[in-house]
Amino acid sequence: MALTLAQAKKLAAKAQKEKQLAEKKALEAEAAVTQAISDASRDAILDSLNKMNEFADQITTFDNQLQKEIKTKLRSIIKKTFGPKFRVTKVVKVGNKQSINFTTDEIVNILKKEKAVDEGSALLKKQIESIHGTNTINKKDCIFDANAWAKRDRKKIKDNGNKKKMLYWVGK
Repeated sequence: MALTLAQAKKLAAKAQKEKQLAEKKALEAEAAVTQAISDASRDAILDSLNKMNEFADQITTFDNQLQKEIKTKLRSIIKKTFGPKFRVTKVVKVGNKQSINFTTDEIVNILKKEKAVDEGSALLKKQIESIHGTNTINKKDCIFDANAWAKRDRKKIKDNGNKKKMLYWVGK
């Protein structure tokens, strides 16, 4: 049975349409399967997180090793989910410390009174804050405003440049 050229072209066009229709159906089926998997995993993830949340208040009663493992797993999950640059930060509680104002001259007077005239006799910022707080508002738990401290007169108040344990003193 021999086909004519016109019949062969017709069959080829029909086959091409059927092929495109089949590809379209395959893509739709893939999308449906992906959606079903996504829905199932979403439900499983939410169920797991709800169970974890249920027992979260009891974690502090467990031993330190288990607590460390839990923290490691949570960090791993967060890193995989949101990327390596995402951070969950701890809220640092200043406590009941009171912010107090100061002038450079007041700090210079404190340093002179405490005989902090060189690096060997220098004071930490916490010590200066405690002394100044006791003198001004009769309270040791005080802190200086970070911006104001950064703007202090560095010609009068010297420091050792050590970021971790900065010591301060005045020139003689």
